[in-house]
Amino acid sequence: MIRYDNTLVAVVGAGPAGLMAAYSAASDGAKVVLFDRNTEPGRKLLLTGGGRCNVTHDGEWAELISAFFGGGRFLYPAFRALSNRDTVSWFEFRGISVIRENGGKVFPRSGSASDIRDTLVHACREAGVEVRTGTRIRGIEPGDGRFRLQTGERSGWEAAAVVLATGGLSYPATGSDGDGLRWAVKLGVPVVSTRPALAPLRSAEGWVGRLAGVSVDPVRAMLIRRDAEGKEETAGRAEGALLFTHRGLSGPVVLRLSRDLPGSWSGEITYAVLLDLLPDAGLGDLTAQMEALLRAAPKKTAVNALAGLLPASLTAAVLRQAGIETHTTAGTLSAKRCREAAERCKRLEVRIAGPARYAEAMVTAGGIAQSALDPRTMGVKEHPGLFAAGEIVDIDGDTGGYNLQAAFSTGWVAGCHAAAYVRRK
Repeated sequence: MIRYDNTLVAVVGAGPAGLMAAYSAASDGAKVVLFDRNTEPGRKLLLTGGGRCNVTHDGEWAELISAFFGGGRFLYPAFRALSNRDTVSWFEFRGISVIRENGGKVFPRSGSASDIRDTLVHACREAGVEVRTGTRIRGIEPGDGRFRLQTGERSGWEAAAVVLATGGLSYPATGSDGDGLRWAVKLGVPVVSTRPALAPLRSAEGWVGRLAGVSVDPVRAMLIRRDAEGKEETAGRAEGALLFTHRGLSGPVVLRLSRDLPGSWSGEITYAVLLDLLPDAGLGDLTAQMEALLRAAPKKTAVNALAGLLPASLTAAVLRQAGIETHTTAGTLSAKRCREAAERCKRLEVRIAGPARYAEAMVTAGGIAQSALDPRTMGVKEHPGLFAAGEIVDIDGDTGGYNLQAAFSTGWVAGCHAAAYVRRK
């Protein structure tokens, strides 16, 4: 059975963008049905901020725009419609107190992502949104000024307007498997190739795994691409905190670099991360500092003599990478070997084992092309009545609440304009 309502706004995907789109459309008087394939809405939202939900960032506009790796200007109209301050006020009005942490991150005071999710769902239902969980949309077909949403071979819904808020491909276990992007391609909407972003990177080098749990802040990092002839080119740069893991590298500096790694590459190409573990010191100054430490404790091992520069286990790894045994006494190290150790501190190479994984990625880079959308309405230019919001759009930002703010803002705009579109019909 096909259910048709010429006043209906259908929102597909009950993540942060979809929930906000459904709320804003219903608040503007539209009849709204919110579809989600999962048995509960907002599953991915529960994972954000380590379960605490970094709901937004408290920075000024310029900071927010610059956090989207060159693609942030597209968000100006959405941020004007629903700013980060507006988002905080929206939640505070509904009883969610927030705290601001170092770096501008904003969290619910309760420390629970479920409070944010539950508040969004409650607001939707209060506004009259029909929330249909456990309902998978299998395709969208436009025709006769409306859209058919297929839920089965002979069943579905027809709506006057549709908001696509199905997310990207990150954390596929939460239901983000790229359905919305496939529908967009089928409809002829330009889609930028996707790849994992804000993801840890894997390394096959055993010494890296043995440093699991070691962190350094700050670190300056470069992503290097090498071809079959060994020619190098810089693929990306970042600075921030580094964390070694059992599988490779993580921490904000690596998460930022991950978006610069392609989704796949040929066997002749290799990628590596070059780490400057002590970016505040030049090579000459660092060499002199290390020489002074070694001279001051000639009978200690080099690792112990250099204590304080870096965590001991990392110092030992750096020395080994420089060809220096960790039991070597400080007094036996020549100036040449000391400089080689300093060079490793400034350029420690970690080979990358393969592409980042969507299962570990916080967000997806790529998606519906910005050029295909009107940023003032989030409407698809070639399909009146079709809107897009959130991670399905080619917008990805840094860690720190930026991506959730983009989801809320684009969802708000898409919902408002979907409701306006239905009123005009």
